Amino acid sequence: MDWELFKTEFDNAFEMPKILNTRWHIDEGIKNMLNSISIAVEKSTIRTFKTSNRNDYNIPPKRILSLIKLKNYHRRLWQRQRLPHLRRRYNQLNRRVKYELDKFRLNSYKKYLSDPSPDDNSLWKATKRILNEKSSIPSLMSEGTVFDNNTEKANLLADYFESAFSPNDKIQDKTFTLNVNTYLSTPLQSVEKHVKYTSPSKMSHYNKTLNKRKSPGHDKVPNVVLRNLSRKGLSFLASLFNACFNISYFPNTWKHSEIIVIHKSGKPSSSPSSYRPIGLLPTLSKLFQKIIKARLETYFEKISFIPPHQFGFRSHHSTCHQILRVSENIIKGFEAKQHTVAVFLDVAQAFDRVWHQGLLYKLSMCGTPAYPLGIIKNFLAHRTFAVKIDNELSTQRPITAGVPQGAILSPLLYNIFTADIPILDNCNTAIYADDTLIYCSNSDINTASLNVQIALDSISEWCKKWRIALNSSKCEAKIFTLRRPLEPTKLKILNSEINWNQ
Repeated sequence: MDWELFKTEFDNAFEMPKILNTRWHIDEGIKNMLNSISIAVEKSTIRTFKTSNRNDYNIPPKRILSLIKLKNYHRRLWQRQRLPHLRRRYNQLNRRVKYELDKFRLNSYKKYLSDPSPDDNSLWKATKRILNEKSSIPSLMSEGTVFDNNTEKANLLADYFESAFSPNDKIQDKTFTLNVNTYLSTPLQSVEKHVKYTSPSKMSHYNKTLNKRKSPGHDKVPNVVLRNLSRKGLSFLASLFNACFNISYFPNTWKHSEIIVIHKSGKPSSSPSSYRPIGLLPTLSKLFQKIIKARLETYFEKISFIPPHQFGFRSHHSTCHQILRVSENIIKGFEAKQHTVAVFLDVAQAFDRVWHQGLLYKLSMCGTPAYPLGIIKNFLAHRTFAVKIDNELSTQRPITAGVPQGAILSPLLYNIFTADIPILDNCNTAIYADDTLIYCSNSDINTASLNVQIALDSISEWCKKWRIALNSSKCEAKIFTLRRPLEPTKLKILNSEINWNQ
């Protein structure tokens, strides 16, 4: 790709809109920009054709090719005349060719392994080719019916994900749900009304942070194209995003995702529930989300809203830091000759079942500025998806709950939604994304168990209030101690006993 030519062709093809004050104008501006990018890419793409040579890894040298040719000649000769000496000669040549080819392939592979650099992904591609991994989805089964056609399989998976991307209606405090919906039906209140505009220089900065190796969404615009936009393109993006902030609009075309699926290891390949969805969103959507996320993070860090025990999706926090923190507390219990009772909680479909109204209620109650709050409200509304298998797409389906899979804003929104999880003074909490650990240290194991049970009861009520489902069968309890522990009382959550991990 000739990027200088791309910038020139884009500037020639794209006409800056004069008005961007309505949703229709914004949608038309996006459409025109995508068309101009498509034209510029077509005109600036340099097509090259690789010519093979004798040093290519996959092509044998002329010496081996001549030997193969001689072997084939003697095979044809023996097939016509059927003389014993011709057969012996053909067998000799056949063994020689096999030996030479095996030797060539081994040497070629050794040379190939010595060439790739650490940043080269060709080795991974070669490994996949050698393993002959198939990316296509095998036949799926549901209620005794087998689905072989790609379109049928895509729609079956879409049916499953549509039910997954919906709120937990069976788990709710109906009175509180009604109060939340009533509150949100009134105009959203907020502390700050002033819109902070972005600039072309800021757009250039955000563009450079886009990962060039990420797959594009349904608009087929890869990140590398946006990273090479001209000044005119950056100016339009700044104007476009500022217009979206002004009218609290997240364009509908950016709210549709194409979902590809990956099989979960160890799960039956014929079941729709055995596949993990990977959402592919338009690059412009991700770019806009980067700006929104930066502003939300600044605000929530200022008010210290995200609790210190949440280490997921936060800068300067990692799994290692959280594990070290928990380990140190357990070791302190060892030194004080205490028992540490810990419960590991499993949230069922944590990101997919986030209650939208509850999330907006929390954002409003903590004083989120009006313009990002309006954007988030529009960002969550009327989202759709379609499952893609090979080149076949399912019908479009609605998303009525959850933070969008693959969206840049999703981790932050999930942290906000779960930030007010109950914390007791005599218990410790450690959270990484949706993985939650509640633990208590005490010289009396029954006291430690009682404190943990009180915390679990409080969390159970909180989960019911915010329509969060806990998978009680996957929750586990563990005792960390240097002394022989007494048989502890059974811990319960949602009226289900938690298994002790010995």
